[in-house]
Amino acid sequence: MAPALKRATLRVPMMVACLAAVIAVSFADPAGTSNGHTLFRENCAACHGVNGNGAGPYASRLSGPLPRDFTEANFRFRSTPSGELPQRKDLARTISQGVALSAMPSFGAILSAVQEDSLAGEIERFSIRWKTEGPGSPVLLPERGALPSNSLTREKGKALFVLLRCVDCHGLSGKGDGIRSRTLVDSKGRAILPRNFTLGKFKSGTADQDIMRAFMLGLDGTPMASFENSLSGNRAWYLVDFIRGFEEKEWFARLFLQPVR
Repeated sequence: MAPALKRATLRVPMMVACLAAVIAVSFADPAGTSNGHTLFRENCAACHGVNGNGAGPYASRLSGPLPRDFTEANFRFRSTPSGELPQRKDLARTISQGVALSAMPSFGAILSAVQEDSLAGEIERFSIRWKTEGPGSPVLLPERGALPSNSLTREKGKALFVLLRCVDCHGLSGKGDGIRSRTLVDSKGRAILPRNFTLGKFKSGTADQDIMRAFMLGLDGTPMASFENSLSGNRAWYLVDFIRGFEEKEWFARLFLQPVR
């Protein structure tokens, strides 16, 4: 692919995300309603559909990840075990911060905490699972404590990255170019790509705990499994440090290898 075409292709998802953000701002309720049903219709239905099935009028126009189908009740960004429903605060967090590298904008500057909670409650209406099961209990993730972050912790993280076969999807380069990267599909059978760690953008949040939560609890509805039973204590932090290293390596490469203009 020609460099100019490649750059233009990469810009498309971000342009769509910006468009979605503009749409969200224009739909925001000036009266400040806290009614979840009204908030959903005004801010979410254009993409997610009035029935929450991810088939809103704008859905087919989006590039990259498609809107979540709330009727499936498969939620990627949770503080609860894989296969269990998220806490309402998990839904509110996603609404507030948005999803990086997708058309899902942040509503944190548009909606109040009360409105975000009401909107999360409206999302719970779209699947019977919320009535028959209810949300799971939050998983307590390991604390870092006094563990340093250095070359030794990253080397240990690299060994885990290979041992747990993260490399099969994300690749040794961390760019999402592993041997299985082009064969992956989501719960609806749609092609899905692994995260490119060198971008330094993570859909569930950019804090270390956000990165850990993703691989410890998995992303339901995707091939990203939970490693909660495979990692404990410092081992989880070793993997976080190694994943963080991809972003720093890419930054240094760009700083020193790109020609001065």
